[in-house]
Amino acid sequence: MYFSSGNAGVTIARRSPSGRAVVGADILLATLGASLGRQKVTPGSRLAVVNGQGQVIAGDDPAWLATATDGGGASRPRLPYLADLGSPALASLAAPLARLSGTASHNARLQLADGDWRVDLHPLQIDGGAPLYLAMAVPERELLAA
Repeated sequence: MYFSSGNAGVTIARRSPSGRAVVGADILLATLGASLGRQKVTPGSRLAVVNGQGQVIAGDDPAWLATATDGGGASRPRLPYLADLGSPALASLAAPLARLSGTASHNARLQLADGDWRVDLHPLQIDGGAPLYLAMAVPERELLAA
């Protein structure tokens, strides 16, 4: 959480090849989430970027990042977990995520009360950073529509 704005974000920095300069950038997680929203395969698709512990770094729904709190007396904001999002299809990816390592990915077909879903986890290659994954859930009824 950025102190100045109270918004969630990520700060990245890279040293120049000569080692004489550093370039840095602050990226608001809402900005990353808006970009994900534009990448949806179908209208009902759900997309999230998660870390190896299943915490949602960005998602196609801005409300996901605004509602999670630690539940303590101070109720400080925290990153939500896949299970916190209200999407059974995305929540189903928490267990496979815990078993992934390296550049492995996961895909499956789920049968849920609201229909069949295709779910995927794909590693995102980020140099020097903690492993991140793209979690995607697509309702089959939309995927296979004319």
